Amino acid sequence: MIYIMSGIPGSGKSTYIEEHAADGSIVLSRDNYRTFIRQMLGSDKYFPISESGEREGWYTLISSTIRATHYLTDIWIDQTTITVQALKHLLYGVPISNDTPISIVHMNTPVAECIARNAQRTGFDKVPNGVILRMNRQYNLSYAVLREKLPEYRSLVWLEALE
Repeated sequence: MIYIMSGIPGSGKSTYIEEHAADGSIVLSRDNYRTFIRQMLGSDKYFPISESGEREGWYTLISSTIRATHYLTDIWIDQTTITVQALKHLLYGVPISNDTPISIVHMNTPVAECIARNAQRTGFDKVPNGVILRMNRQYNLSYAVLREKLPEYRSLVWLEALE
């Protein structure tokens, strides 16, 4: 099973994975990927490479992991995934076949709580409040939207995360 997290920064995506991923699961964190790139390049920028380069590398990592495991273990993709477009980019960019079992794990955390959690973060982990508010306004994923916009992915499952 592939689990794709969906939620704004501070919504609890990484914590949910820590609490729910089975032993032996593979967790791919976009934040950790960016940290790795920054360290490799000795960069102090949040995006040390171009957005398209970062996305291509991220999709390559996911694709390689899927091929290497042959779907024999659960794979958790820890990223925001707040729009249908972002999900399409991921599904088509990796590519993940349309018969692959996929669960979209929706973190339905109030934005005020996300901002409060984010205030506890430091360094690159801390996201500007304006970015969180903008992402919250842009959030458009729902089960109905998935069925309408991605009908070819019959195996998509919508999980509403409860905290």
